[in-house]
Amino acid sequence: MRKENGITLLVLVITIIILLIIMGITFSVIIGDEGMIRRTSETSFEAKIDQIVELMDEKEDLYNLENVTNENFLPSSVKQSILGEYYSSDENKKTLDIDCKYSEENGIVMTLVYKKSAFSDYQIEILEDNGAVPMT
Repeated sequence: MRKENGITLLVLVITIIILLIIMGITFSVIIGDEGMIRRTSETSFEAKIDQIVELMDEKEDLYNLENVTNENFLPSSVKQSILGEYYSSDENKKTLDIDCKYSEENGIVMTLVYKKSAFSDYQIEILEDNGAVPMT
């Protein structure tokens, strides 16, 4: 009787099937609806918004310490430094903006304003969790 030392076709097919299953699982973990790429993107967006809100709070506190009562005291250069990549001087291209209001009670209060069509539902949720309101 002759002894065979090779891989049979059946073993090869089973190996390919197992590799395809592993590849499918890996693909869905990385690119799927709740995949790593999406979560990384959302985390990055959340960090950017947190940074914007923190900068707004610092500027708001500074203005209130200096007893600024003029709502128009927030020049576009300051808005640009706070909003960074989301800043646009063109009204039609604005996705984020800062609304500045003054009241005797609260002093200067800054609110982040966003364009709904520019963000996903999850991003809108992050914006609203940080006190942002939609543009009117």
